Amino acid sequence: MPYRMTLSRTRRRLLCAAALGSALPVPSPAIARVFNGVGRMRILAPDRAATSTLLALGVQPVAGVDKSFYDAMGGQPPMPPGIADCGDPNEPNLELMLALRINQCVTVTTLPSARERIASIAPVLHLEIYNGETGAFERAAAGFRRAAALTGREPQATAYMSDVDALTERTAAALRAAGAPLRPAFLLTLNGGGRSMVVYGRNSMMFDVMRRLGLPNAWTRPTNTYGFAVTGVEALAEAPDADVIVVDFGAGTTAALAELAASPFWNRLPMVRRGRVFRIPLVDLYSSYPAAQPFLKGLQGLARRPEYRHV
Repeated sequence: MPYRMTLSRTRRRLLCAAALGSALPVPSPAIARVFNGVGRMRILAPDRAATSTLLALGVQPVAGVDKSFYDAMGGQPPMPPGIADCGDPNEPNLELMLALRINQCVTVTTLPSARERIASIAPVLHLEIYNGETGAFERAAAGFRRAAALTGREPQATAYMSDVDALTERTAAALRAAGAPLRPAFLLTLNGGGRSMVVYGRNSMMFDVMRRLGLPNAWTRPTNTYGFAVTGVEALAEAPDADVIVVDFGAGTTAALAELAASPFWNRLPMVRRGRVFRIPLVDLYSSYPAAQPFLKGLQGLARRPEYRHV
């Protein structure tokens, strides 16, 4: 039982430090501030999806995923300063948890082995979304409600979900206004130089969002547990009449499209020849319920662009 022995030593060291009046190592002033308020729920949200869920409910976790990583992957709502970085979500910093007096954890994509370690210090509410089956969006919505019940934010959850439903209706209307029937669309991100792509389909949350809009997903091959597949761009030729919706990672996406523009194969694709490759603003495609909102806004904005019109 080496792990439990290590945890016991950690506890003893922290307790001894407190008894002797010595200062615990505090990584930043932000962490020092969260020592206040003992007795309240002090939540750890080790992955992007859990952090996003709590922020959308108006709950600021004591510790969460690294802010730069959250921002780079398109996490929404914006992550405010003052949340301690808990490090790799699958290698939890137990000593930091003890120092911050964490008494609750919420997870979505954190691995079971890491959740087991976290549970030795604080109870874990795991919001299962990605299990290799369809219905990820419905599971995300159920998880959002569970997190709201845990934190006493049921009214906020109801209001937020009503806003998402209204945005869904407006986006569907915008897509219909662009012409019917809607063409199928690939939803993807491009890897370095456009040599490969990550394409999202069945089992992903965005597959379900697209289905709610009446927008067919052009990817019909299998996907992994998390609803995506990594493949070459040549797979786009299997649905030549489809649109291509590229999630925009900024300079990386620009560079990939520039490389592809010099490819004879790419330029022979019907959707490329017809100018039907579109970029939408960055959204975290592997996240939780709040990710639906920026995705819907991106599609609504796309549908209003003249070049997208289905004529």
